[in-house]
Amino acid sequence: MKSIFEITRRHFSESTGPVLKTALNNFHKLKGAKMVPFAGYDMPVKYPLGTLKEHLHCRESAGIFDVSHMGQVRFRGKDSAALLERCTVVDTQGLKKNQASLSMLMLDKGTIKDDCIITKMSDVEFHVVLNAGCKFTDLAHIEAVKSSEFKGRDISYEVMDD
Repeated sequence: MKSIFEITRRHFSESTGPVLKTALNNFHKLKGAKMVPFAGYDMPVKYPLGTLKEHLHCRESAGIFDVSHMGQVRFRGKDSAALLERCTVVDTQGLKKNQASLSMLMLDKGTIKDDCIITKMSDVEFHVVLNAGCKFTDLAHIEAVKSSEFKGRDISYEVMDD
């Protein structure tokens, strides 16, 4: 019997379709990154410096995380904050402009579906980053809540694929 780690690793690392490339794919390759399939994308997992030196570089200088494989959704409208507060645990209206918060996408019974990051762009616009491996089911969950509880309200969203 496979462990949960093996099942999870297999779910996120294998893809049934063509492997997609992120916006920074060429950058990663030029830096000598070892690339592997992850959530349907060609992703870097290791650079020539090695894990310890990468860690120290990030602590002392800066690091980069390519989020272009993740689900990026822009919610707009005067009721978008209320929708996000219904679906997550973050106080979206309490965030300052351009402030982000790690949050959890919640199911109706109070259990956690996934985590996400919500950035307040303005009082009526929010940028949400969803995990790569679950972005389609996470967005479908938010859409289901929007369609049932927020039908006809001032909420629109745009999935950012590029």
